[in-house]
Amino acid sequence: MISIYTLKSYLTKDFRGQLFPLLLDVHITQHQDILKHYQLTDNISDCDVFIFPLDINNFIAKDKRDVLDDFIKLSQSNHKPLWVYSSGDIGYSLKEPNVITFRLGGFKSKLNEFTHILPSFVDDPLKHFSGKSWETIPKQQKPDIGFVGLANNSLLHSIRTYIVYVIFILRKSLIDRVIDFQPYYAAGHKRLKYLSHLSKSSKITSNFILRKKYRAGAKTKQQRLDTTQEFFNNIFDNTYTFCMRGGGNFSVRFYETLALGRIPVLINTDCKLPLEDLINWNTHCLIINENEAETIAEQLVTFHNSKSSKELEDLQRKNRELWELKLRRHTFFVHVHNKYSDL
Repeated sequence: MISIYTLKSYLTKDFRGQLFPLLLDVHITQHQDILKHYQLTDNISDCDVFIFPLDINNFIAKDKRDVLDDFIKLSQSNHKPLWVYSSGDIGYSLKEPNVITFRLGGFKSKLNEFTHILPSFVDDPLKHFSGKSWETIPKQQKPDIGFVGLANNSLLHSIRTYIVYVIFILRKSLIDRVIDFQPYYAAGHKRLKYLSHLSKSSKITSNFILRKKYRAGAKTKQQRLDTTQEFFNNIFDNTYTFCMRGGGNFSVRFYETLALGRIPVLINTDCKLPLEDLINWNTHCLIINENEAETIAEQLVTFHNSKSSKELEDLQRKNRELWELKLRRHTFFVHVHNKYSDL
């Protein structure tokens, strides 16, 4: 059992969207599996770890920094480890001693050993298939790969995304003063480039729905429902799904693909994945380094041909199981508990 000391005044539904994800299950939902492994304490001397309750991105600006700094000093003066959470596309890792940062993405080559990557905690996408049982897709003669999403190389789109990037960097640099620098990345343009390599191959069945706007520019509730269903149908109906980073160096689609028991084809842009000391990611997906991405079609065909029908269906089952047992919010933090309680 890991005992947690935190600032309980922030553990309210008003701050739900900013809470350190573990605290949602410890205090708000009180998930029974989590309560077997974690508990809150008001006594600092009894605690095993300090957890700053809210996303630190809201506290690194000058006007709120004192709250975070005081909590860091309190943990250090009591010789306790501190866990913090940094949300968003870019995220930020604290550099203070004995502080562990949990975040969604970042560049593996630049992250320190005290940074842990969180999965994107997606809702079970099988809820979009009520009345339809999950099943594996038998091996096809040609690998079938899907993708639904923004893939746009127009000049206007490039200008707009670059302006958004510059404004974001300036705001963070001038107001917050701290940021993990991330160079501009033309994700929509690069997606289109690699998807084109796949669609041109006669040895692959590509089922792509390319959008020029996010969610096809959906505005009404029905349009959002329709585009969401179209997105998940595409993953569900294809053995493989193309996955690549967006604004941040991680892919939510990667976790949605695993959750639906399908096989991600991930373009590795110096990504760090969750629980790398526990999960052999190369046994769950096809990972292609970006400097080799122009051979994506050849690599997918080779991967597909190397698997028997049974192996391919077993892999789909294992991916669904991986998501259920290690990548849901409560199951992920059970593994975090096991890692730190054994130290």
